Amino acid sequence: MTGIRVGKPVVVGDVTIIPLVNVHIQSVVRAGCCWFHGSADPFAVVVVSQGVVSAVDIETGEFPIDELMSKVPDLSAVIQSSQDARR
Repeated sequence: MTGIRVGKPVVVGDVTIIPLVNVHIQSVVRAGCCWFHGSADPFAVVVVSQGVVSAVDIETGEFPIDELMSKVPDLSAVIQSSQDARR
């Protein structure tokens, strides 16, 4: 299983930082034994500040927020709740 997961938002002053993590889980079954391996690697951060939402890919820089929201369906709800909390 591989996918991008939304981490716990961090609020610093008027800025909310939402980490995004690539999660990989693998399993192998052989001769009655089962092995599991997992990893979580930073992928990007979403920054919400004064109603402006932007995303930064850890490796390449700025990332289109619309593209990111299509890849991570839960992200839209987290962004909305962070904006609602500010009102």
